Amino acid sequence: MRDMLYDWLKEHFHENEPILIEEIAPEDLSEVEVRHEMKRLCSMGLVCRYDAGLFFLPPEGLTRQVVRPPRSLFAEKKFMLDAGQPCGYISGKAFAAEAGLMKRPLTVIEIVTNKEHRPHRETSLGGQIYLLRRPAVLVNAENRDVLQLLDLIRDMDDVTDLSPEETAERIRALARRRNAAFADAEPYLEYYPDRIWKNLYRCGLLIGAGGPAGRI
Repeated sequence: MRDMLYDWLKEHFHENEPILIEEIAPEDLSEVEVRHEMKRLCSMGLVCRYDAGLFFLPPEGLTRQVVRPPRSLFAEKKFMLDAGQPCGYISGKAFAAEAGLMKRPLTVIEIVTNKEHRPHRETSLGGQIYLLRRPAVLVNAENRDVLQLLDLIRDMDDVTDLSPEETAERIRALARRRNAAFADAEPYLEYYPDRIWKNLYRCGLLIGAGGPAGRI
């Protein structure tokens, strides 16, 4: 039974790829049996447990030093992907830091995800605290980037260490890199507070809304 499950894992997952317990579904094993055998495989060093319900296959070899994959890979798999498709994104101060708006150390990483059914909830993964938020509109591959950008614009005054002018310029540069079009953002503006329009204007992202480029 052990060899069967291990072979199944190697067939379906790469080394150091995050594995959710719910993804492990060999035809001949029940959920209880899967959990029991995963515990055994972990005790033998054939599988590594990252956190509750999260595992990965370490590189094969008689002598090896297991290096845990980056936490971000597990967070993406657990919170921001559903059957391999985008269903969430990093938001708040964490995304502001990625965009160069702030450098303060973060104790909490905010994620907007379809997988969260409550308005918001804190959880932990690999020692990191995450604040999960339910989206106002379902996230998918087509709207993920524009929703992430709109969240940043909505919160721009609260997630920056820069001057208002520098903040606006960084956001404007990000919109250009993403080739953001007003037509892509317009269907979602109704889900944002009225200040989104003011902030779009402050960032110079309403220019061209009706013009030839159609860029926000």
